[in-house]
Amino acid sequence: MLRRLLNLLTALSLLVCVAVCALWALSYRTLFTAGYQSPRIGLIEWNGSWFLLGGHLCYQSLTQEYRLPQQSPPPADVGFRFDPPSRVEPEWAALYVRALKSQANDVFLDRFGFHVAHCSYGDRSVPELKQYRSTVLHAPLWFPAAAFAIAPLSALFRRLRKRNFARANLCLTCGYDLRATPGRCPECGAVAG
Repeated sequence: MLRRLLNLLTALSLLVCVAVCALWALSYRTLFTAGYQSPRIGLIEWNGSWFLLGGHLCYQSLTQEYRLPQQSPPPADVGFRFDPPSRVEPEWAALYVRALKSQANDVFLDRFGFHVAHCSYGDRSVPELKQYRSTVLHAPLWFPAAAFAIAPLSALFRRLRKRNFARANLCLTCGYDLRATPGRCPECGAVAG
């Protein structure tokens, strides 16, 4: 039962790895977005967006704080949204990812394609708007692809190792030479297959 569960999880991990690799390749030519726009609560409204772009899974949170609630209309598109995929040029995707990174006041992490930053600024062109606060998180898609590839690769490695041990007449459990005792391994006690 445990072996079947492990095989099922390995197959599921392989499936997710292939899906992430496909999304990784598509993210250089296609923009996938989903987000949430909150209703205005007092003088604050918030929206968060997830998108796949330029080989990255990106999240951007934007909080807008207003001075005057009477003059600014509430957002019209409140709730979850899933935008249809749109075509982009690879150069534009890379430029957009770099532009999101360059807006930050405080950069907490910027290594190996990971980026965590915070930005806050005022907008003098909109008099009723007091402050924007933005948080940006980027994770490269190679990371989940590599993480989900670990289980299938280790299963493949174990299978190839057992096949090589069987060909060389070695114990499948510990690798002890079974030419003298073909029925049972004297080292670990395992019965030869």
